Amino acid sequence: MYFSFSPNSKRPELVSRTCFEAVQRGERTSTTRFRGQRGFDRWAGVVPGDLVRFYEDRDCRGEFVEVRVTKIEEIDLARCSDERLEAWSRAEGWTAAAGRGFGAK
Repeated sequence: MYFSFSPNSKRPELVSRTCFEAVQRGERTSTTRFRGQRGFDRWAGVVPGDLVRFYEDRDCRGEFVEVRVTKIEEIDLARCSDERLEAWSRAEGWTAAAGRGFGAK
């Protein structure tokens, strides 16, 4: 959650500069993990009801927020409908165009 939003990739209504700050403010209520991404196997074991701690820095030190997982859904950002992509975008804080770009990778 230590990633910064660039002006071109964050939703225009977001006030937060970073993903961590957006979670704190309630502007971000979802997170997406990709197969092949470092640490994906750890995320694959998370189930609804689990508590997950997100830190403000890469080294998992300092300030953190703890959230409860409510649901897990698979999404294909490259091919999902525009409506699904828009819902993803609102929950994540990234623009729909950024989401399509993530899906293309």
